[in-house]
Amino acid sequence: MSAVLVVLIIQILSSVSTVYVRRGSDITDCSMKCPHTRDVLQLDRECGAGETKLLELWCDNSWSHNHWDPRLHLNTSSGCWRLTDARKNDSCLYVLWRHNRSGGVRRSTAITVLGKM
Repeated sequence: MSAVLVVLIIQILSSVSTVYVRRGSDITDCSMKCPHTRDVLQLDRECGAGETKLLELWCDNSWSHNHWDPRLHLNTSSGCWRLTDARKNDSCLYVLWRHNRSGGVRRSTAITVLGKM
């Protein structure tokens, strides 16, 4: 049982990437490309104990909705989202969920906004 738990923890930890950006620059990620028309993609942000839904993209008709901030933009054709003018409080874990009939897939990116150098 403990060997299975260790493997599971390693898989979860390895699925998180880390990105560092300067304050005032743009944060960009191109992971919201629809793989199947039945999928729904959702971008969340986890900061401490709080979780916030940022974006939704329905792949069957390319409908998208920004739940959060006018600095956040999504190009539904390319699947790229961009958060302009990065601020220190934008340092969080950004989680992309892909939902479909067979379940869900989670991909996480830890983003740290650094002060100007």
